[in-house]
Amino acid sequence: MIWSISSDKMFSRCQRQWFYKQVFGNANARKDEERYEAYLLSKLQSISSLRGHAVDEAISEFAVPAFNKQRSVCKQELLDFANRRFEAKLKFVKEHQFNQRLKNPAKLPDNFAMLFDREYGNVVNDEEFDRAFSEIEAAIDNFFTIDQLIDTLRRSDRIVSQRALMWKVGANTVRAVPDAIAFYEHEPPVVFDWKVHYFGNADAGRQLASYAIALARAKPHRDFPFSADRWPETETRLMEAQLLRGEVREHQYSDFQFEELENWIYRKVNEAAAALVGRSRSSDFNPQDFATAYSGRQCEVCNFKRLCWREFS
Repeated sequence: MIWSISSDKMFSRCQRQWFYKQVFGNANARKDEERYEAYLLSKLQSISSLRGHAVDEAISEFAVPAFNKQRSVCKQELLDFANRRFEAKLKFVKEHQFNQRLKNPAKLPDNFAMLFDREYGNVVNDEEFDRAFSEIEAAIDNFFTIDQLIDTLRRSDRIVSQRALMWKVGANTVRAVPDAIAFYEHEPPVVFDWKVHYFGNADAGRQLASYAIALARAKPHRDFPFSADRWPETETRLMEAQLLRGEVREHQYSDFQFEELENWIYRKVNEAAAALVGRSRSSDFNPQDFATAYSGRQCEVCNFKRLCWREFS
């Protein structure tokens, strides 16, 4: 089993939702329509999520390579890149049907997108799209005005974006994907988390700290310029960039807090693994074996409600 903080949030919110996302959905289940449908449903996103991904991709695929080559990054070019990505995703949404088979479901195209509201018949007005474009511009503008953020990135010897860090907890795997990691020859690394919303996130510190643990435990990727495990997690800097608010929050965890967090991860991994004990084949699983959310509001915004509610229709 592969565990992450995001999957744990889903497990705590609704075990059946977690089951559909983490266990049941399968892109290659061509002969099992329901498992393929669960895979497609897992890809549904909101407009704000599509907007956030466009900003993430612009920073990861345009700004970071420029920083690594010590080139200047033009704000307008970065904004144009983000807007093109967002427009391409919207075009894909309009041109593709939900149940349309993908030529290579394991490798999604860059412009792949599926909109939750469209698939569930909710009205999406032009004002929402206009707001998304405005917020993309605000996020890119703020990215350049946060001096602490830009200086930290420019001083680095190398920046690695969106790289999965994997480490073992017993027979299970913990997976963490920082938005970026900046490496320095004589300084501890910095892990970054880009936030593209106006409200705060109480879990950002824990999430960043889990990245630091993963960086210290995982096998380094070949393009890591320095061995990450030479720095303990307590030395790694944790930087949350609130791009719509134009601010950076640095989080600090003590030795004791890191120990508590690692113990919490072990407990949570084992809790999720226990839900799968005794099941090894798809036929062993029944959605009704997994508890549902207590809140009806959670059901309303769940990607998998179409599958979950089908038994009652």
